[in-house]
Amino acid sequence: MMNEMLGRLIRLLVMVPGEMLGAVCDLAEKLASQRGGEWYEQFLLFLQRKPCWSAIVKKYLNRLPVSDPTAVWYAMVADGLFKEILENVSRDRWRWQRSEMEKFCHTHFPRLREGCHFFFELKEGIIAHVTLGADHLRIDFLSTTQQHFWEEGVSHFLLVPRFWQI
Repeated sequence: MMNEMLGRLIRLLVMVPGEMLGAVCDLAEKLASQRGGEWYEQFLLFLQRKPCWSAIVKKYLNRLPVSDPTAVWYAMVADGLFKEILENVSRDRWRWQRSEMEKFCHTHFPRLREGCHFFFELKEGIIAHVTLGADHLRIDFLSTTQQHFWEEGVSHFLLVPRFWQI
């Protein structure tokens, strides 16, 4: 039976237009990954035209009811790869310029809490990790592929710029 399915798959792959093969390879890589079962479940929903990946934002993030005209605030509620967390906010999300992020932090310094961690996705494709001391900001830069691990007793927030931002 497996040989029949592989033969069918190869016959179909030969007919797939060249510009679509990258997406087919990407799907195959995801299905073969450690998280392949999750991808398989969501792909089955997609094939049935049912909502898929809808729980991911809630898995990683809870949107906070913060009234801020420059940014949407999310509390991070589970660990995961930054790339996955950010893609599930929105693939078409706006990203911060480094100068915009620094201006935001200095402008909102009284609002930001000491002991919390704030994450900003920058246009250069990196993450700015901002922590606050009593009277200063510390900014570290991380890769979007780094795994995020929780530190007990610490609050983590992701800030996404609004489209009319700066």
